[in-house]
Amino acid sequence: MIKIVYIFFVFFCFSCGFIAKKGYGVKKQRTESQESVKIWLGDHGFNADDVYSVAPQDYYNFIPGLSQAPLLFDTHTGNFLAIGFSNGKYCPLEIDRSFSSILPYNLIMKKPDSFLISRKIVIPKGVSIKDAHKYPEESDTLLLSIDYIRGALKTLAGETISDKLFDKENYLLVIPYALFLGNKLQVKDLKKVYFSAQANQFSKIKIIFLNLDKQEWWGDEWNNKISIN
Repeated sequence: MIKIVYIFFVFFCFSCGFIAKKGYGVKKQRTESQESVKIWLGDHGFNADDVYSVAPQDYYNFIPGLSQAPLLFDTHTGNFLAIGFSNGKYCPLEIDRSFSSILPYNLIMKKPDSFLISRKIVIPKGVSIKDAHKYPEESDTLLLSIDYIRGALKTLAGETISDKLFDKENYLLVIPYALFLGNKLQVKDLKKVYFSAQANQFSKIKIIFLNLDKQEWWGDEWNNKISIN
């Protein structure tokens, strides 16, 4: 059996590089239950009514670059709005105001990009991160849409979600999180995004959480195969 291993350096090229810092509080990855991922949200002041996961075969479509990037979608056109992204990196200038003043999509004069440019460096297992410069940077255009997200999302029991889910609001905001990413900076940033969206008086934003821990419903084979170091 081939074990899939990712090195955290792949995050550096997609976000502002705060993953793997000593003070971030990253923990050893483990398999989580439906209860544990919801309890974690509740313990930190978040509504845990709408929490989803992804199938194991789709896991690495999210974890290398999108594990800390909130994703906003217009529910009517299905378009992704690259709010806070610059040249493919999620580096918002004011994370606490990112979503508080977003107008309904049809009223936005200059539409944000609906795609991302992903860049990553994959370092083989056993190679020092100091030698990352020896490996080529891989670039790709990442097209996101609400249909793609609906197709990728699963309930915490592994069930497929309805095609009509999230159609009542102007926007859908997907906030990724993972227990193994710790409680320090992650909780602080999650709260900024969460309360920014809640404060919006111009648009109705449906907020859901996407848990990116390994899931019990995946089964032992997948959970033993996937590893983040």
